[in-house]
Amino acid sequence: MASTKDARFQQDLYAELTRRSMTVSQCADMIRKQNQAIAAGIAIVAVGAAVAVCANNDCGEGGYSRPNYYQGADWDEFYNPYPQLVWACRSISTGQFVDYSNCYGKAQTDWRWPAKYAY
Repeated sequence: MASTKDARFQQDLYAELTRRSMTVSQCADMIRKQNQAIAAGIAIVAVGAAVAVCANNDCGEGGYSRPNYYQGADWDEFYNPYPQLVWACRSISTGQFVDYSNCYGKAQTDWRWPAKYAY
């Protein structure tokens, strides 16, 4: 409670701690644990984003190489017969639908086939 000089806030905080049967040190410990969890979550998201960027841009040059089919497919968004927008994975060379695994790790963007036709 020493981090603020707002007396009204301190009184309200103390009343809430009392209502919850918590001590000031328990509250501070809870805040510390939540901040650590948030920091860990941000770190995981940052690492995941870096891995996704590298997976799509061939960085690293080490050990893992993507299968050839990976480059041969991309996401396409279009209207289905019900007119709802849906996503599918298409072969770049043929335009035919292929298994979603061929688009694994690629951002769902529709820059390759931007036209949308409603049935």
